[in-house]
Amino acid sequence: MTGASASELASSLAELRQRLRTTGEVGPAPHPALAEALETLACGGSLEAAPWATELQSRGGAHGARQAAGRLLVHLGVWDGHDDVDLLASEAMRPWPADVVDELAPQPELPAGLDVIEGPWASIDSVDPHEVDDAMWAEMQGEDIVLHVAIASPTCWMPVGSKLERMALGRAATLYHPRYVGPMLPPRLGSELASLSLAEHRPAVVYDLLIPPSGQRRTLAIREGLIRLSASWTYDQVQAALDHPAGDDAEATNDGAAEPHVDRAQAALLAEMTRRSEACRIRRGAWLLYRPDVEVVAPRHGSVLIRPAHQAQLARRLVGEAMVLCGMATADFFTEAGLPAPFRGQPAPASPPLSAGLYTEPVDIYAMLRHMSAARASVRARPHAVLAAEGYVQATSPLRRAGDLLAQRQLLAALRGQRQALSGSSIRKTMHHCQERIRRQRAVERRARRYFTLVALAERGLGARLHGQLVDDPLRQGRKLAFVPELATDVQLAGHTGTIGDWCWLEVEQILPYEGRVVVRSAD
Repeated sequence: MTGASASELASSLAELRQRLRTTGEVGPAPHPALAEALETLACGGSLEAAPWATELQSRGGAHGARQAAGRLLVHLGVWDGHDDVDLLASEAMRPWPADVVDELAPQPELPAGLDVIEGPWASIDSVDPHEVDDAMWAEMQGEDIVLHVAIASPTCWMPVGSKLERMALGRAATLYHPRYVGPMLPPRLGSELASLSLAEHRPAVVYDLLIPPSGQRRTLAIREGLIRLSASWTYDQVQAALDHPAGDDAEATNDGAAEPHVDRAQAALLAEMTRRSEACRIRRGAWLLYRPDVEVVAPRHGSVLIRPAHQAQLARRLVGEAMVLCGMATADFFTEAGLPAPFRGQPAPASPPLSAGLYTEPVDIYAMLRHMSAARASVRARPHAVLAAEGYVQATSPLRRAGDLLAQRQLLAALRGQRQALSGSSIRKTMHHCQERIRRQRAVERRARRYFTLVALAERGLGARLHGQLVDDPLRQGRKLAFVPELATDVQLAGHTGTIGDWCWLEVEQILPYEGRVVVRSAD
């Protein structure tokens, strides 16, 4: 805290609170270190290290002190009133201890003579991704498409059984909040050392998959190697290349600058791979549910940004389909080897209202959600009915999901001819912990997304018009909701007489972000 003494901070805090009581305004912090100290306290820093905060502790204990510190930061203009103090003080957001980060191996643990796997490797992701954990390219061999997918390999830097590994598995998954990211791995590992790069070769697990005209995937090889990205594209750039296959090599942005070159032939080949594979899975009984979606970004002291991120966009589907194929190939590998792994299965929907197929309308997706059971974890393969897979293992995001980290640890041991890295009981125990933690974490993410979505809606003002489709509430039979694609959220309707599936215009009457609620009336 820049060397400030406890007495100096205590005096500064007293002056700040006096200003607030007498004038209702605080102005700048009386001592330059006070804001830093308050932020440390609000984010769960040790109270014992801040004896100056005794007055803040007097009401509500540690939790009350954090809340009081957060309110003072708002008054000081450091925070903007939308920060979640409880989340900031949680384990998901806690900085990684220096001694744990020091356990990072200085160099990745790789087999001798590991080959560089050349190819026009391209990542396809959102704007400014936190990490890059996959890349791909495809080539034609006669009528067949050979898809190559590379998955980043962070386990190469993590000593087996280390505190670093235990803490990463304990965090279970990266938390993606509209305002901040709580990484599963230390940022130096997840966002730097292991993240796939344009500048350096990085270790990766590489899948070589053959996709014939029938779409029936066949695994040619799963291997370990070093790869370097040739390109880094966004979903929108790839979609533009698919929409304009005969266009110029560079697309112009709104400000006149040129977008990075997207290889249109490569994009078209990946799109054809996707169509083949999707059609094959649908014939085998898969439901492909691609609802409208958005990305919500909420910077401090700035307007909330809502970016379209429709799951039905072909650029997004080709990445998703490649990941599904890798998950199925990983399951086949473990099943044939007789190894336990973090498999995921899902029972067939009970009395599904729709036949197998690809669906993008909100009404269809909400109807299916009422009949689908949650996916279940096991250490042996179980059918995943919704994906139409005999077995499925998520292994494509080891930078941000603990189950994928486990799968990669087990897979690399097998590829290197080593003994089984993980027992079935250890996988089962870790997955049980992860499932519960991820469930809670996803609930936090959903609430935050809805909160900031409603904050963005409030910026438009009351009377704003929304266009939504009437859908059945998947949680409460007989109740209608209106799903609004531009916000990727639903709103409750009172007494609306429309038919499920109809589109309607709604007018906003009241917005209650803290309750996650918006009141609308029909504007048709």
